Amino acid sequence: MALRVACALALLHSCVGFTLPPFVRRSRSAVAQLNYEDGEGNDLPPPSMEFKAMVETEKWLTDAIPDGMQRKEVAYSVSTDDSVHSFLPLLLEHLDPEPKNVQAPSRQTTMLILPNLFQDYAAFDSFVKDVQSVRSSARTYQHPTALTAMQAEVTRTLADDPVPQMQTSVNLALLHPDFEVPEPDEGDSPELKAYKTKKGLSRRSPYPTLVIETRTRVVELLSKEEEEQMAATSGDSPEGGPQPPAPAPAAEISNLEHLFSLPSTPTPSDPAAAASAALLSPSKKLRLHFPALPVHICPGSTPHSAFLTFFTSTAQPPFVVGYPSFLPSSPLSFERYGRDLQKLCDLAQLGWEVVAEHPEGVGEGKAPVPCVRVEQRGTVTSSE
Repeated sequence: MALRVACALALLHSCVGFTLPPFVRRSRSAVAQLNYEDGEGNDLPPPSMEFKAMVETEKWLTDAIPDGMQRKEVAYSVSTDDSVHSFLPLLLEHLDPEPKNVQAPSRQTTMLILPNLFQDYAAFDSFVKDVQSVRSSARTYQHPTALTAMQAEVTRTLADDPVPQMQTSVNLALLHPDFEVPEPDEGDSPELKAYKTKKGLSRRSPYPTLVIETRTRVVELLSKEEEEQMAATSGDSPEGGPQPPAPAPAAEISNLEHLFSLPSTPTPSDPAAAASAALLSPSKKLRLHFPALPVHICPGSTPHSAFLTFFTSTAQPPFVVGYPSFLPSSPLSFERYGRDLQKLCDLAQLGWEVVAEHPEGVGEGKAPVPCVRVEQRGTVTSSE
């Protein structure tokens, strides 16, 4: 028995770089023995919940892999949080789409085990779908970092000798003890039905678990010959080339030029007042605009930093979070960010009402700096 435990721990150590905790006792022959019982004379503390969750999940994962198949490296993380609100910052850290110090193609799979959350499968499945919906929405924000990346991509593509670019993607899936196995299609063969059933059952893990795969790869660029070939075969014109776009009406062009020539915010008539306002910090501007509310500032410019700053704040409503560097000239994207924040707050059952205000927004909610005002639901008042 001791030998089997030692082999299992050796496998665990080789797969995830696991270090034996202090309650693992070593005998004279250096064989690891786990002591889960509180027997007489046992002066070692019982194993932690985190360690038990990792050991049981590792054993389940090892037994679930069919013979002859090679498993890939897996890292484990255990959250003992018992509320979605306290768990969200950890999840956001794992979903960071910009991992640091990545210089080469890589793939990392992390199993985030949640022994104290989402015992109901339907609630867990709904939570993951809503998180995926927010992530999908965040990818459409027109924030400065995204625009700079788009400009760099265009420059790199047009260069004669383009430099390879690294691209990172983060995928999210769930495992659960009560994972619902979908019914096979009626037209499936018996072998395919058995395969689908077995595949669904294989996702029934010992604990609610999120599988997070972070993959970084080199973006392959098409050669000029390949681009010309694609252009010649993608169109519907008789010559085989792409159809030219229809010319825009002159009236629409005139209206757009007029709209984009207008200032986004009213220009103060007093130059001295304008110069004085420009010297104020974003925090000071928001404190003058919301004199009765505490103000927090997000220093980042990406969606990830914006969400993480909001949910790592220990503030309780009412409060204001300012985003001077996040979506400063994109009021519609900032409005979507406010709706996405509201969705996450509802997932955490906080009972908070989130109101997004932007200097270039339409309507009465125009703060001097992009910000969200948070109050307890049912008590939201005007910022004026």
